[in-house]
Amino acid sequence: MLNPLINYDVNFRKKIHSEVPIDVFIPVSVKDIHHLTQVIDGINKFVKHPINKIFVAANPEQSILNICDSLKLSFIDEKMVLGYDKTTIKYLVNGVDRSGWLFQQLLKLGADKVVEMDNFLIIDADTIFVKPKVFFHNRKVILDHSTERHMPYHITYKKILHNNTTSLLSFITHYMMFNKEFLNNLKTKIEIIHKKSWDQAILDNVDYNDESGFSEYELYGNYLLNSEKTKIKREYCFNATSFKEANNSFTKTVSVHSYLQI
Repeated sequence: MLNPLINYDVNFRKKIHSEVPIDVFIPVSVKDIHHLTQVIDGINKFVKHPINKIFVAANPEQSILNICDSLKLSFIDEKMVLGYDKTTIKYLVNGVDRSGWLFQQLLKLGADKVVEMDNFLIIDADTIFVKPKVFFHNRKVILDHSTERHMPYHITYKKILHNNTTSLLSFITHYMMFNKEFLNNLKTKIEIIHKKSWDQAILDNVDYNDESGFSEYELYGNYLLNSEKTKIKREYCFNATSFKEANNSFTKTVSVHSYLQI
């Protein structure tokens, strides 16, 4: 947490830029589309990497197709990523259907099938960058942290990978840079452990009694921390929440990600 004071945190520096080319992958549902223009604007303005394509994975509803066309986004039918959609998943807790929430996490872990670049930024469809941001420094991928630690995520991680998480902070920042090789290594390890497809292994080990029983960001971040520690750089996200809106029985938080400048 003292990194910003000594200018060690890369994203506190002025005029940051990276030459590493990336793709961006965003799972989107109809309820997210009123944020999407701001999300894309934030990416184009503040993500300081050469961006090859921005992929949107969604159900092919006309409203989403229209906004993808107007913003020049690469649309991907979400059923093509994993070969199924959220109706395959049964996740109901206290009368609340969480199937779509879990399905979007699996979509992110399957994004390597559709993106073109070796490195790709996953970002939630309600997350807006408002300050310059890079994800690589000295050939290391920058992984941000938060304090959004939720114990069921860590219990599920142990069930999936058969070891404990080690970070006292959380990898839940609502965005993360993924690498195809690292992600493939993770999924291969899961399949070796469970002798089934990586996505089925995850589905078999989610805590379905908790409304938030799994996290793709905790899975990938903690895997890299345990297996690729010399290839990552850890920083803090300094996220802020802009407002909340009613969403049926949930309260939806729209996160605005900002970085203080020194």
